[in-house]
Amino acid sequence: LGDVYKRQDVNVSSGLRSLRYLKEIPLLSSITVNNPNIQNSELFMNNLERNNISKEKVNYLSVDPRIAMYSHIDLSKQYDIIELDSYKSVSTYLDAAVQAITHGGLLCITNTDANVLKGYYPEICYSRYGSIPLPELYSDEQSIRILLHSLETAANRYGRYIHPWLCISNINTQRLYIRVYNSPAKVRKCLMNQVRVYQSSRCPSFVVQGLGRYKKGAMGLVSSDGYSDTSSIIVLSYGSLLCSKNRSSR
Repeated sequence: LGDVYKRQDVNVSSGLRSLRYLKEIPLLSSITVNNPNIQNSELFMNNLERNNISKEKVNYLSVDPRIAMYSHIDLSKQYDIIELDSYKSVSTYLDAAVQAITHGGLLCITNTDANVLKGYYPEICYSRYGSIPLPELYSDEQSIRILLHSLETAANRYGRYIHPWLCISNINTQRLYIRVYNSPAKVRKCLMNQVRVYQSSRCPSFVVQGLGRYKKGAMGLVSSDGYSDTSSIIVLSYGSLLCSKNRSSR
C-alpha cells in the first residue's frame, strides 16, 4: 500500500480499534473516524487522551457514512484502507466504498445480516444484494459469495474489480478483507465470476451454471451465451446471482 497510508473507520463507537491501529502501526499517517452519533464524540476524545495519541493524526466526523466516503472519491483523497462496520447490512455503503478506496487498497467489511443472506428472507436479500438465497447446508458459503457478488458488481461500474483475501462467516456476521484494483480490461472478464445455483427440493444435490465464458477472438470479449459446462467456471465463481429450486431430483 506504499510507505505511508491513510485509513478511514466509517462507523465507530468508542473508537478503540482505530486508536489501536494508531499506536501499533507506525506507517499510519492519518485516520478518519466517523460516527453519525454525536454523543460518541466525547467518548472517543477521552479515549484519545488516555492513550496519549496526538489529535493531529485523527480527523473525527459525525456525518452519514456515505457522505464520508463520497467526499473522498477524488484520486488524491482516496484511502488506502477503509474499515466498514455499520452494525447492520452494508449494502447501502458498498457503492461509496469501492469509489473511496485507492488502487490496490484494502476494504475490511463486517456485515451483520445473516438471516437475510442465509435464505430466510429471500425477497429482502434480492433488494439489498441482487441475489436470491436458499436456506441450505451451504448457507455460510452462500452468504459470502452473495456479498462478494454485490461488492464486485458495484466495483465493476467504475472500471474496478475485487480480489478477496480472506472471507469468514459465522452465525451472525460476515467478515471480508478485499483488495480493490483498477482495470477496465479485467472488468470485462468479471462476468465469469457469476453463477446460477439450481438446488434440488428433494435432496442436497445442486448444479452450478456459469453465466459466461471467455472466448478467444472477437477482441477477447466475454460471452454471456448459455453455458452449462461448469467444470472450468465453478472455481472462479464469487456469488450466486440467482438461486432457484429445481423440482426434479438430480
